[in-house]
Amino acid sequence: MGNLVQRINAQKFYPEAARRRRLSGVVPVSFLLHRDGSISNLTTGDAPALLRRAAMEAVQRALPLPPIPPEMDAPLDVSYGMEFQLY
Repeated sequence: MGNLVQRINAQKFYPEAARRRRLSGVVPVSFLLHRDGSISNLTTGDAPALLRRAAMEAVQRALPLPPIPPEMDAPLDVSYGMEFQLY
């Protein structure tokens, strides 16, 4: 899971409009990861629209994700919080 999140976070960007508005927070992200690394049912939870959109775009840019190993059940339900923090 750590490698998966790291791969997605490498594609994350902080929208300039969100920076100007000083928006920050954690965006709940969830999707089904299929054996071949494709996803379905990508959703984001309660967060500012600019950050939700950036989170969805980060996941989509990271596709295809690493395939699920044969010893694991598929599809895999993935849920985590993508952090957007101003420094």
